[in-house]
Amino acid sequence: MPIPSEERAQLARQVLVDILKQNGPQLGARLKLQLTAALGQRLGLPVDAWHALVPRLSAFLAANSDLVAVSRPAGPGDIRVSLRDESGSSPATEPEMGRVWYRPDVWTAFVNPDPNRRRFFHRQRHEIAHFSAQSTPPNPQVAVRVNADPHFVEIEFADADKQQGWLREFLDTTPLISDAHKRVARHFTELPFDSSVNAAFAASLGAHGDAWRRFRAKKADDFVSAWASRHQIDVEALKRFPAPGAAVVQAPLALEGGAAVSPTPPPQATVQASSDARSGLLRLVESLDDAELRQVLVPLSAVERILRSHS
Repeated sequence: MPIPSEERAQLARQVLVDILKQNGPQLGARLKLQLTAALGQRLGLPVDAWHALVPRLSAFLAANSDLVAVSRPAGPGDIRVSLRDESGSSPATEPEMGRVWYRPDVWTAFVNPDPNRRRFFHRQRHEIAHFSAQSTPPNPQVAVRVNADPHFVEIEFADADKQQGWLREFLDTTPLISDAHKRVARHFTELPFDSSVNAAFAASLGAHGDAWRRFRAKKADDFVSAWASRHQIDVEALKRFPAPGAAVVQAPLALEGGAAVSPTPPPQATVQASSDARSGLLRLVESLDDAELRQVLVPLSAVERILRSHS
């Protein structure tokens, strides 16, 4: 992306959406002229500096391929760029929706593809409970508590086949990816999906990696919203921390390559005993598979304490 700062990148995405909403699908050359002029004006730059804002349209569109669809002519000619949602009315096309926000334990419950793990959401307490169906017996205390409480709703998670389909769909609907990148990336669509495959797939896409993460986050968001609608659950409840007394993960955690980050908890959720925070973190760690555990960032101060205790 030729615009260095996050603020400018977001502004560029907003300008791209605005132009295509107002004027409809555009040929590449005309779109580049409109983009550079609109960006230059909004940034207050002199006219002779506009050309440097988007030096390569293909790279700019690649970084924002979650927003636009690009079609190539059968023969010679220019590309045609349009919004993925032709009506331009879907929230998915808005730049501020580029990142999807959920509590980390909720996000993990929906995207962890482990078929042996059962996950539940409590309608009133907004608590996540889960256990492995393969354990003997299957986490009896959790299982008994879930079965005895009708307010627990089982979470239908995005399994490996579903998320593998998202990989293929992204490759099939993003024509600006080079053939070389696609050949490498398609290798990962044939592997059983887990978080390590997702990370490798994103890395193989090069400049398209961020676009893939936004694409997957939107797919996951649609999946979670559909589940919530079926069970008459307010999606916002999946973004709020549990009520006082329930287990809470207090520290904001970035999961799955930045696709979801826990929002700032409400004031009543932050005033929790340290034992609640510890319990919540332990439950979150228990929900991760081995590949996800390897991606967890541990504070250096904690590592130093461990080393001191063994010295």
